[in-house]
Amino acid sequence: GVVGKVKITQEDWLGTGDRMEYYADARKVILHGNAKTWQGKNMVSGKTITYYLDEKRSEVERAQTTTGKGKKQERVKATIVPNSEKKKK
Repeated sequence: GVVGKVKITQEDWLGTGDRMEYYADARKVILHGNAKTWQGKNMVSGKTITYYLDEKRSEVERAQTTTGKGKKQERVKATIVPNSEKKKK
């Protein structure tokens, strides 16, 4: 993998993280550490982000708490911009 601040772009998708692993066979990229991804105006951040190059989709995994009570659990942060389709609630 690549270590240090990394940035990967594909068309309108942008991902950043502290470390990146690229799996050529599986056609996927995994960003680790302060991972963030943007697709257009949508931003998501989490512990790790897996991006599937062919499917153009990303999966975000949040940080898990493993050290007991003293540590607060990180939440997945997501910014979602509504698309042009109007959905009625």
